[in-house]
Amino acid sequence: MYRRTIASYYEAAELESLDRPERDHDPCEKRIGDWVIDRDTISVTEVLASCIGKPQTQWTQADKNRVARSLRALGWKRFQHRHGKFREWRYRRTQ
Repeated sequence: MYRRTIASYYEAAELESLDRPERDHDPCEKRIGDWVIDRDTISVTEVLASCIGKPQTQWTQADKNRVARSLRALGWKRFQHRHGKFREWRYRRTQ
C-alpha cells in the first residue's frame, strides 16, 4: 500500500508538472534586460540601486534572489570578480 501511494504521488506530480509553464516571467525582467544591454558585467546591488531604484535600507534577500533569477533567465552567468584582496560576485553575459 505504501509503495503504491508514493508511486501514485510521483506520477500525479509528473503529470501536473507537464501542465504548468516552465517558469513565470518576472515583470521586472524586461526592465532589467533593457538596463543591462550595454554592460559587460553587472552586480545584483548595481541592478537594485540603479535599475530598480530601491533604497539600500529596504533591500531584502528576496529582492536579491529575484534580480539574480532574472539575470540568469536573461543569459547572464555568475562569477567572482577580484579587486586585490577583495572579491565580489558579479554577472557576465553567456550569449
